[in-house]
Amino acid sequence: MIEINKTILIIAISAAAVVFIMIIIILAVLSNKINKYIEKQNKIQRKINDQSVEDLLISNIEQLRKVENNYKQVIKDIERIKLKLGGTLQNVGMVRYSAAAEIGGEISYSASFIDDYDNGFVITGMYYRDGMNTFVKHINAGESKIPLTPEEKKSLQKAIEYKIDKNRKFDIQL
Repeated sequence: MIEINKTILIIAISAAAVVFIMIIIILAVLSNKINKYIEKQNKIQRKINDQSVEDLLISNIEQLRKVENNYKQVIKDIERIKLKLGGTLQNVGMVRYSAAAEIGGEISYSASFIDDYDNGFVITGMYYRDGMNTFVKHINAGESKIPLTPEEKKSLQKAIEYKIDKNRKFDIQL
């Protein structure tokens, strides 16, 4: 009976030794990980120049709020600029033609300048053998109180098409 107890005791001591060795290995691995973490923390601490992590986070949050406020102001400014740009004469259409049969070279022209709301003007320069006439007609919502010539209508249509397709290059050809 005493021999059985010695055997059980040897097995128990062996098991305890294996568990102890496993605990030592686990502690060594954990200690290594903790040392690496501490090293990283010390590296971070050195980089933030004597500020605590808490102070650094508070500073970053304040800066982020400032950036957010600036971003909101920039968005408001962009919207205001869009509204202003919509009222600028930025859409152009031009047609060249010969006003008189005896003069070639298509040196007469009609050019339309409108905003995004189809307001603006059409200017026409008609060249003749004896001189030149220039006409300006006001455009309101795409219409003129004074009748437009076919060339003026065509230039106005080109300006409207230019407004719709901003990627299109300005073209003065027919």
